[in-house]
Amino acid sequence: TMVVLDDRTCPVGMLASLEVFFARESCGWCTPCREGLPWVVRILRALEEGSGRDVLRASENELVTVHGPRLRLLIIGAGQLTHYLAQMALACDYNVTICDPRADNRNAARDMVNNQYGNKDCTTAIDLREVLARTDIDAALIATGPNWHATAAIQAAKAGKDVYCEKPCTKNIAQSIALAEVFRRTGRVFQAGTQR
Repeated sequence: TMVVLDDRTCPVGMLASLEVFFARESCGWCTPCREGLPWVVRILRALEEGSGRDVLRASENELVTVHGPRLRLLIIGAGQLTHYLAQMALACDYNVTICDPRADNRNAARDMVNNQYGNKDCTTAIDLREVLARTDIDAALIATGPNWHATAAIQAAKAGKDVYCEKPCTKNIAQSIALAEVFRRTGRVFQAGTQR
């Protein structure tokens, strides 16, 4: 697809108008749309007005202040997730806590994360309720058995954490409705997916 503009149309203004449309039409569930599109619109409008550099500097400072230097991630369940954990640890700069009731799973996942980062910063926990109460956790990756997916996600949202959950998110329609309602009420981000 190609867009052709005449010499009277400002490409930055046209792009900003498109981004405003996308921001307005977005469902608002995913972080890139909910938070990213308004940032893009703000930056494009500033570029159009000639103050783009100031907005970019302010944006960078705000992002560092809001999100901090590292995402603090809780991984709930580490049994069959060891290969995925290794890929995640290599690709991202997370401060990781592993929560699993089984010591062998917990320790193997901790060691794998520590080996990938070359340090001993990965912490562990046994009880999901205790670790979710911590204020030093930003988000939870749920990789438990499927019977715990909805319960762990709902508890995480109520504790103020954003959630990525492997499939299946729930076991039945009642859990699906409860899950959707909790995330709607708390305003937390929920994403589901598959690991291949």
